Amino acid sequence: MEEPTKPNRKKRATSKKAVTKTAKKSAKKKAVKKAPAVKKKPFTPTAAAVARLRKQFKINASQFARLVGVSPPTVSNREKGSGRLNLRQHTLDALTQVAKLTPDQAVRKLKRSG
Repeated sequence: MEEPTKPNRKKRATSKKAVTKTAKKSAKKKAVKKAPAVKKKPFTPTAAAVARLRKQFKINASQFARLVGVSPPTVSNREKGSGRLNLRQHTLDALTQVAKLTPDQAVRKLKRSG
């Protein structure tokens, strides 16, 4: 009886260089998997976003208006609107800066401004 033949397999090099290269590659892959990059979406000025920001900071409309640099009725009108807001550039810039603040920073900024 004939013995079954084993398929030919190529042996991998096990030299020190080959092992370290493989180890480095796998270490890079693991490092990338462990720390996924979290991208924060840029602030999009919508009525819901303005209301959400104000509620997140736990401040009333007049305080939020002071923080952004607009009048209280403007804040109210913006919150009642729908969809993307058409804002002046300086208001958009101010809202974007306010969106980057934490609630504590927003309250501190309000206290400093008066």
